[in-house]
Amino acid sequence: MAHIEPDNLIRVTIRIARKWTETLWARRVGPDTARIDCIPRYARDVTLGSLVKLDSRGHVLYVLEKTGRNAYGEYAVTPDVALEDLYGTIRDHLAEHDIPTVGYAPGKVAMSVPNDISPGRLEELLAACPVPVKVVRDFGRRVRPR
Repeated sequence: MAHIEPDNLIRVTIRIARKWTETLWARRVGPDTARIDCIPRYARDVTLGSLVKLDSRGHVLYVLEKTGRNAYGEYAVTPDVALEDLYGTIRDHLAEHDIPTVGYAPGKVAMSVPNDISPGRLEELLAACPVPVKVVRDFGRRVRPR
């Protein structure tokens, strides 16, 4: 078996729906495995750090190890404060709790939430943030049937 460099970045594809996929950065771990190296915007079954099994074309077959869950939030953008400052405050606040983030659009933040942080605890952490963030979607929260 060939030696695989730990920083070997590759692009992998995960199916979201029948005709819809998301392409993600990952680091090759083995010939048919990789660890996701970004926060997905649409994929709900993988998150930053997930270990995935790949086919020969780099398509994710299934998740071997899930390190957390994805969550998305929104915050108010105000003309008197630079967007970078607003997002920076959120990023720094959540980093103190080991929650990596990415600002993917003005007023929107994606979060990679560790397994040991419950949905309720995430809401508490966001409520304590100097820039208020409202959870829009948390893939750790169960949805009640209608």
